[in-house]
Amino acid sequence: MMHVTFETDLVVRWAGPDGKGEGEDVLASPLVARVIIDHTPSELIEIPAGFRSDGGSIPWGARLLIDPTHTRRAFVLHDWAYAEGRDDHAELFDAALRADRCRPWLRWLMTVAVRLRGALREG
Repeated sequence: MMHVTFETDLVVRWAGPDGKGEGEDVLASPLVARVIIDHTPSELIEIPAGFRSDGGSIPWGARLLIDPTHTRRAFVLHDWAYAEGRDDHAELFDAALRADRCRPWLRWLMTVAVRLRGALREG
């Protein structure tokens, strides 16, 4: 099983509209996460300052259920992993949501949505 622990806090600044009617955040300082698989530290990820994230592409209606402010680190980690072409972007997202103490049913729902969106983009 994959686990993520964040070693730094998320510090972002608003970058303004992203051209899709939403906005983007820019990391003001690096976000560092340690990935642990089966209780063995396997990787230290450092997302550099300046990385841009949309903070979660959450449809308007779903924002009634999902407060992205409590899951922003997970969204940034996922956006970075996806941009890097990592095959484990959805697993990283799920583990990061667990690290941020996201409710299990909501974590499951958001992870399924990320997997479906990834499959549609690749399809």
